[in-house]
Amino acid sequence: MALLVKKEIFFWILNLSIMKEIIVPIDFSPESFYALDVAKEISKRYTQSEIVLLNIVEVPTRATFSATGEQSTVTMDDIYVLKMIEKARDEMTDIISDPQFNGINIRIKIKVGHNGVADEITSVPADLIIMGSKGDSGLHELLLGSTAEKVVRRASCPVMTIKTKPQDFRIQDMIFASNFKEDIPAITKLKELQSMCFAKLHLLYVDTSKNFLNREKAKERMLHFAEKNSLDNYTINVKEASSSEEGISQFASDINADVIAMATHARKGFLHVLMGSLTESMVNHSKTTMFTFHMKEEETHA
Repeated sequence: MALLVKKEIFFWILNLSIMKEIIVPIDFSPESFYALDVAKEISKRYTQSEIVLLNIVEVPTRATFSATGEQSTVTMDDIYVLKMIEKARDEMTDIISDPQFNGINIRIKIKVGHNGVADEITSVPADLIIMGSKGDSGLHELLLGSTAEKVVRRASCPVMTIKTKPQDFRIQDMIFASNFKEDIPAITKLKELQSMCFAKLHLLYVDTSKNFLNREKAKERMLHFAEKNSLDNYTINVKEASSSEEGISQFASDINADVIAMATHARKGFLHVLMGSLTESMVNHSKTTMFTFHMKEEETHA
């Protein structure tokens, strides 16, 4: 009985915390439905949360109407986009009418996008974004990058990226990969996800030729990080690999991780092109669900 009471208090505290507004971008692809499945299960745990099912109708030029249908001068392009809005609204209404969403606080939102999907998604206030992604590779990645990669860079809230259909919602083993040199105020976001799922957190330092640190020094650094941030139910791990991305992926495979969590600096402009981002690269290439957040709580859209 005492344990049940403690759990009730625990979830009541969580409901006062993050993830009250969960954005799920929907483009009707299988991956976007995978994200919706995860959002539904998280919403069941955060009973005060609301899922916002978001569809972006992209237009190449500035439209003369809003998503509510208000218009001035009507063109054939306007009529086409209005039809797209109506179609999206009908399909989204059908989705949320499914009995599986009974008892789930969910609503639809349609935006007419002028600035690209990533900018439109991140302009909507949220506590968490859950999105599906196929990832990109080759020349397309070099020129454009994936939408998920851009959302991770620009979103002011944590982003969960889903690549495969979840058989059931289960987060038992989470990896947090970092160099553990910097303070990360936003680590509270990760701690709350860990607590919600009663998961084990595996701190991971990848030892490469470019990122060499004595194994004992690396473990000492991680232990200091864990104590400073009052972490609980965690392990300390050092993985040798030719690259950080390879080491993280290999370790995730070794322990059959459910989530890889990483922080991002959200570098902008030329600095991003020059230095790149390990976190965004992992979002693009990893098959494991990613949970990403900015280094600092106060960071906003890039």
